[in-house]
Amino acid sequence: QRYGPPPSYPSLKIPGLNAPIPLGATFGYRPGEWGKPPVDEHGRPLYGDVFGILQLDEPNYDEEPVDRSKHWGDL
Repeated sequence: QRYGPPPSYPSLKIPGLNAPIPLGATFGYRPGEWGKPPVDEHGRPLYGDVFGILQLDEPNYDEEPVDRSKHWGDL
């Protein structure tokens, strides 16, 4: 958390650093807690959406129609 995400893996999501921590988990330094998130002087996360505020809706592929008239790999 001190140094930020690794520069070699810019899209790597690390809970508590640039991604939200698991549901039911808390920030803090007691046993089982996740430390403190890196924030600026205004309380905004430095490296991403660590508080889970900006979570985008996951696409729901269950409602997408499936063409079953063709088999996979047919030319």
